[in-house]
Amino acid sequence: MSHFPIEQFEGVATPFYYYDVALLRRTLDSVCAARPADSIVHYALKANSNPRLLRMIAHAGLGADCVSGGEIAIAVECGFEPRKIVYSGVGKTDDE
Repeated sequence: MSHFPIEQFEGVATPFYYYDVALLRRTLDSVCAARPADSIVHYALKANSNPRLLRMIAHAGLGADCVSGGEIAIAVECGFEPRKIVYSGVGKTDDE
């Protein structure tokens, strides 16, 4: 278990987001090592659409699970391979 550096954030206005990118990298490594070679793991952009994190996830080779045209645009901008983008859900516009 890693130590959360709470003392580093004394005096910082809240709320704010803290992302442990080292932990994300380790998690992505574990996911990629565990998945069968003929499969694709998709990350749901609705969970978090922070571009820095999405670029890391795309770089690891994961796909993107998108539910809107806007999410597809963000996924492509952040480097997800279009063939690894899944688009589903309800309430789509004709343009989407």
